[in-house]
Amino acid sequence: MLDFSQLLTRLALAAGVLVVIGAMFASTKILSGPWWPSVAFQIAQRPRLFTRWLWGTLALSLMVGSALADVAGLYAALILWIIGAPRFLSSRANKKAWQTDHEDTRQLAIAVRNRERERLGQQALDGTGHWPQYIIDAARAERQKTYQEQFETKRGRSVLDR
Repeated sequence: MLDFSQLLTRLALAAGVLVVIGAMFASTKILSGPWWPSVAFQIAQRPRLFTRWLWGTLALSLMVGSALADVAGLYAALILWIIGAPRFLSSRANKKAWQTDHEDTRQLAIAVRNRERERLGQQALDGTGHWPQYIIDAARAERQKTYQEQFETKRGRSVLDR
């Protein structure tokens, strides 16, 4: 028969194991999303889309952190912002970029992404909405278009026609 202290010990141990498992799962989900290097590239491509969200999320997290726990709360809020902001910023900016881009830019970006998906053996995008790498694909498409135009003026034919 278990006495009360043994029962509490086992419950605390079980709760600790569940917390560790949950933390492992949460860390893999957080780290599998967009991270700062890709967000930095996206910011460089579309600074007007990111600036408001970047400073707004930082200010909000710091205000909440200072309201909750003074200096320790600021540190905790800053760490949470460093971990959580890339996912939030990337999804918002990709959606806004999709909405503001012209149809020809969207089609070029879809073509770039579908070539990549075909290479990986994945199903092609239908082009009805944005995807997580939209800004990156739009930048690739713009560079390919510029390269093709420069090549055509020098050689008189398309790079993609070979």
